[in-house]
Amino acid sequence: GGEWLPPALQAMRELYDLGIPTFASCWGFQAMAAALGGQVITDLSRAELGTVEVCLTDEGQADPLFGSLENCFLAPMGHQDCVVELPPNAIRMAFSNKVQNQAFKIADKPIYGTQFHPELNRLSLIERVKAYPQYVEAITGDTIDVFVQKCGVTDLQKLLQKFVQSI
Repeated sequence: GGEWLPPALQAMRELYDLGIPTFASCWGFQAMAAALGGQVITDLSRAELGTVEVCLTDEGQADPLFGSLENCFLAPMGHQDCVVELPPNAIRMAFSNKVQNQAFKIADKPIYGTQFHPELNRLSLIERVKAYPQYVEAITGDTIDVFVQKCGVTDLQKLLQKFVQSI
């Protein structure tokens, strides 16, 4: 929380009200969901860190943006909070074993969100995680060296490219 949170959520609602094309990832995904009527909780049993298999829903497979991905793919992750209830007008696009709401599209607006980080690749994920080593063992139970070995290759920047091309 903090005093900065209400204005941040209001900014998310304004993006929606104005219909401004928006792609929100990780905290932005959670904030957009909360701002539009969804529910976000902290749940360490559903925390994900590293590269995690994410699968598209039928709606995700049919979506012009998400449909460009494989049905299941590795996604860079780093979160302890998760969206447990989507906003009323959100369409679930993807899920993982631990987190049912990995991505959504707002039905009537050009607004997309992902819990995962499509802007990161394997190297940038590892670089980012090394800045917060305390989370590696807490979430994965691994040392940083084992974590690095387990990180798979990701290629989700085409998702962002498709989004930019769509606006």
